[in-house]
Parts: sequence; structure tokens; C-alpha cells
Amino acid sequence: MLSFRRHLPLSLTALLLTLGLSACRDNPAQVFSPLDPSSPIKIAVAAQQAEGVKVVVEGKVVAIAPLVKQSVYELQDDSGVIWVLTDSQPPTQKTTIKIHGIIRSSNGERYIDQK
Repeated sequence: MLSFRRHLPLSLTALLLTLGLSACRDNPAQVFSPLDPSSPIKIAVAAQQAEGVKVVVEGKVVAIAPLVKQSVYELQDDSGVIWVLTDSQPPTQKTTIKIHGIIRSSNGERYIDQK
């Protein structure tokens, strides 16, 4: 009985970790931390994500289009291109950057709302 009590906290920790990981297995969005700055995904993969999913992508700015109170710029990597909407000053063209944002859709076109 004494040995069991000594290992109880370790056993409970292992059980909770196992339950937590198995719960995440059913929902892949919980497994991948999209706002982890060390985990950019390919632009083509980001463009296939559901609307509202947080993503991190890295690419080169290939075009910029100013709007009234916002800007959009096109970001490209070796898998494709995607437009990025930002409330901030857009990055300089030909600059390689890593951004955080949320997948949005307008008229069937995917873009990233930069956060």
C-alpha cells in the first residue's frame, strides 16, 4: 500500500497526459499550435484550411495593393501565393517575412487576415 501511494501522483499525471493526448487526436487543430512562431506551414496548405483557422506562413512579398484604411500584399513561397490583408503598413516588396494570421474567404478566394 505504501508503494502505491508513492507512485500515485506519477500515475495520475500519466493518466491525465494520456487522456489529453487522445482527446487531441480527434481534433487536429488542437495538436498543431498554429501561432507557434517556429512552425510556419506552406502557403498552399494554409489556403486549404477552413475559414477562421489561425496559421503561420513564411514567404516573399511579390505585390502590394494599398486600400483606404488597410493594405493587401501577395505572399509567395515554393508552394503558391496568397493575399494578406493588414491594418499595418505593408512590408517592402521582395522582402521575405513570417506572418501570423487567420484564414478568411471572400467571393470564394482565400486570404490571410494578418494578426
